[in-house]
Amino acid sequence: MIDQADFLKTTKKDTKLWTRFTKRAAHILLISAFALSVFSIFATTVTGTMLKSLGDRDITEEYEETISPMGFLHKNLPFEFLISRFSFLQGLLHWIAGVALMYIGNAPAAGGKASTKMFYFIGTSLMSALLLMIAFLNKHMNFYASYLHMIADFQTGTTIDFAPRRSRPRSRGAARTCVEIEQTHLRRQHRVDGVGA
Repeated sequence: MIDQADFLKTTKKDTKLWTRFTKRAAHILLISAFALSVFSIFATTVTGTMLKSLGDRDITEEYEETISPMGFLHKNLPFEFLISRFSFLQGLLHWIAGVALMYIGNAPAAGGKASTKMFYFIGTSLMSALLLMIAFLNKHMNFYASYLHMIADFQTGTTIDFAPRRSRPRSRGAARTCVEIEQTHLRRQHRVDGVGA
């Protein structure tokens, strides 16, 4: 049986190239999951503190009124809204994928057919759970057609806000594409709601 400390180490038992690659990928995913989770806490704390102090300082910019708190964040603070959601969700997905790859990478050297099958089962079960979570998330997304659409919007928003001016025209075209996707999704949702009513 594999010692728990060796789960992420490449050892002499790892004779196959793909097992070493899988362990290294798991290591990277777990480290990035930790970093994204910490950044999620940081981003939500800073945004929450800023929102709670709005009444105590002079607000030069106008905020658009919305019906829901999520709508307020989406309309008035799109970067903060996206960075909070992206860092939390991506950190969770990285953690599950990292643990799954850790088990799959250790399966060939588990010591015995039963242990090998169990490691493969645990790893593939976690990957299946990951895919189910993404499918569930896509079904219940607000403001976006899918999780990938949210990531694309996050990327274009970040590019527009922080990239050098030379790369901005291309990102504006991508932003228009995201808006078109969102409008198409809202039209479909409206049709579905109309049929169900």
